[in-house]
Amino acid sequence: MEMTLTICLLTCGILYKRRIMYILLSCSLPHNVDTHPKFHGLSLFVVENKPLPKEVQMVKRYLHVYCLDSEHFNILRHLNECLEFMDEGISAGDLVLVHCNAGMSRSGSVMIAFLMRQLSLTYLDASVYAKKMRPLISPNPGFVEQLKLFEQMGNVVDDGNDLYRRYCLNLFSEMIISTQNFSSLDEILWAADPVVNHTPVSLFKCKACRRPLFKHSNLIKHNVENSTVKMNNHVSEMSLQARLVLLDR
Repeated sequence: MEMTLTICLLTCGILYKRRIMYILLSCSLPHNVDTHPKFHGLSLFVVENKPLPKEVQMVKRYLHVYCLDSEHFNILRHLNECLEFMDEGISAGDLVLVHCNAGMSRSGSVMIAFLMRQLSLTYLDASVYAKKMRPLISPNPGFVEQLKLFEQMGNVVDDGNDLYRRYCLNLFSEMIISTQNFSSLDEILWAADPVVNHTPVSLFKCKACRRPLFKHSNLIKHNVENSTVKMNNHVSEMSLQARLVLLDR
């Protein structure tokens, strides 16, 4: 039995050469989505904490990106993959469905970022544009902050950008401080030891054992007096670690 679909049409007219974008408002998809005439040539993009059922994944192209609707979740780290998938679907002439649980925060954030990059819009202009098509779009405060950072980086995600690297560090520190769960540091992705080659580079080593620790590129410039890094008062509470957090992944 086919389930009811609630779809909001988001079209950008000739700017997209008459390509049509949709935002799916709920989890409702027909069980025969792979053969359903409405979804011929469908690219389904799911930005949620869990994938859709396998029978729904039987479409032309499918991508699931793990994402929590939390203001502490870094959605920017997945944005390049999201936008590339959408670009490929549009280039192939596919119908692209962008889906999350409520069609408000996660999928809305991706759509706003897409408009920002495609049309060279500011966050504010892209947000207004998207909400005209779907008033319910409402990224959470953390996603709004990240989209504004996306704008500051020129509507691209630049892992080497100091603003982005500082944001990642603050996000990480706030998570640790708010939970007071310093043991969880062991579960965080740590940077591999820096590769030593013949290319001239500033390499910092342990004074005692001379083990390579980090390169100059791993440093984040900041004003010490007005530093936004909030880990200073908590470093002493942490157990000593032999590796560094990889900020430019």
